[in-house]
Amino acid sequence: MSVRLDSGWQKVSINIFTFIGIICSGVGQLLICYNNWTAGVIFILTGLIIDLFDGVIARRYNLTTKVGAYLDTVNDILIYLTFPFLAIDFWLSDSLWVYGYGFLVICGLYRLFRHSSSGFAKAGYYKGLPVYYNFLLIVVAKYTANSSLIIILSVLIGILGISKISVKKFSWQQSLYLITLLTLITLWPK
Repeated sequence: MSVRLDSGWQKVSINIFTFIGIICSGVGQLLICYNNWTAGVIFILTGLIIDLFDGVIARRYNLTTKVGAYLDTVNDILIYLTFPFLAIDFWLSDSLWVYGYGFLVICGLYRLFRHSSSGFAKAGYYKGLPVYYNFLLIVVAKYTANSSLIIILSVLIGILGISKISVKKFSWQQSLYLITLLTLITLWPK
């Protein structure tokens, strides 16, 4: 049995699905700002899962649009650039790390917009280190509380993000594994 999805409303509906992911990610960050860490992470996790599947669905059923690519980039910014900032700020007491992370944000924004306008370097690979590697900084901040290490890693991840290296994409199953692991690490008591 095949599904026929060729009219314009399906493209709009997948973009609405992506927009719901943006709302979840934004609400999650607001909750974290108001010290509701658990609910915030659950909303961000929901936005992350939507981010994982919206593109897969759009490509599978030929529903990709330029609007969808830009909406996906907005959700990526919320999940992979601003959420780690909030999480690191939660775990570190000083603000020295912000300088290194600022560099990472600039590189991350460049990388995301480069990706959404030009796509992958080759099928199944990212051009440059993907922004989801920023989550490593959350783990480092939580378990080391070392601002100098966050600065060094932020600059390194930023440079690798805008580099021309090829990084193999994770399958959706591997991504789901990583999301689960991240959630457990983030919510687990120190």
